[in-house]
Amino acid sequence: MLLNDFDPCSQDEFRSGLTSLETDGSAILVVGAVDDSSFAHMSSQLFGDPALGRTPFVGSPDAEPAFAERLADAGFDPADDMSHHTLGLVDPDLETVRNRLSRALWLNASPNNADPGTIRVGIEITSLLERTDPDTVVETLTPIRDHSKKFHAMTHLLYRNSLESLLDRFDTGQLETAFDIIVRLRDTGEENPEQQWVLLEQNCTSDWIDPSSVVNR
Repeated sequence: MLLNDFDPCSQDEFRSGLTSLETDGSAILVVGAVDDSSFAHMSSQLFGDPALGRTPFVGSPDAEPAFAERLADAGFDPADDMSHHTLGLVDPDLETVRNRLSRALWLNASPNNADPGTIRVGIEITSLLERTDPDTVVETLTPIRDHSKKFHAMTHLLYRNSLESLLDRFDTGQLETAFDIIVRLRDTGEENPEQQWVLLEQNCTSDWIDPSSVVNR
């Protein structure tokens, strides 16, 4: 089990780890056997506060609930094409996702002028992970992680199932190659699920966090 080898993060370790991953750029895997609204809430948190000048890049190849709804939940105007960039994903493979994200970033931003944490990327990858072999997944997602670091972007990728289901196909080393953070969601019967943040480079995990205590940043 992936988390057996991870220690609890100290408060300082958790805060400094998240801050560095926000400013340096990171790839975040969001997983959990929870309902759609829970993923929407998590996306709205990770897109950040529009008042802080965040710029979302969004894609939904799985034909799951539209990211427009998540933008609205986060406070962005989905009708304002200038406030976000869509990747135009319709039933693509992972390579198409990678290439379109790379193109969109280079057309609309510059790594030399990208303020840390300003660019926020959100992509649905559930069906893509389930129909692609693990080696190809890692080979394709690793450049997305590299782009995130180049542009100091926070990229979150949503997998609508449990971490355990991923670990049936992927080993820990593969996940650590493709991602910096894993955010686990678990249903508690409340409006939104609890979150547990796994900082892969720091080899530590947070406690389960009440989402009402987390603000968009």
